[in-house]
Amino acid sequence: MGLSTPIREGSAIYVATLEPITTPAGVAVDPDVVSFDVKYPSGDIESFVWYRNGDPASPEIDRIATGNFRVRLDTTDQAGQWVVQLNANPVDGGLDETQTQLVVDYDFHVLPRRIVV
Repeated sequence: MGLSTPIREGSAIYVATLEPITTPAGVAVDPDVVSFDVKYPSGDIESFVWYRNGDPASPEIDRIATGNFRVRLDTTDQAGQWVVQLNANPVDGGLDETQTQLVVDYDFHVLPRRIVV
């Protein structure tokens, strides 16, 4: 899913779920593990993780409401193509009691800082 709003380098942006994560029955739910895997323009990859069981989560992730999450990303010195993958998974790879598994890809381009002349 591409973002259409221009983003300038140095901005803080949020990438969020567009709709709640749900069970097969359509009930909003928090999966065991939510991760946002970020591939920066440099090629480096970083994962930000939230755990339903209360384990320490990445401070960049906010749980907005049941099934809704967002990650805060800093684009300083990172102009170029970004790819973010949202993963909602059970702890051990099988389906947990929430019966939830989800993968969503986001991609967007960060423009270089404006040159003031």
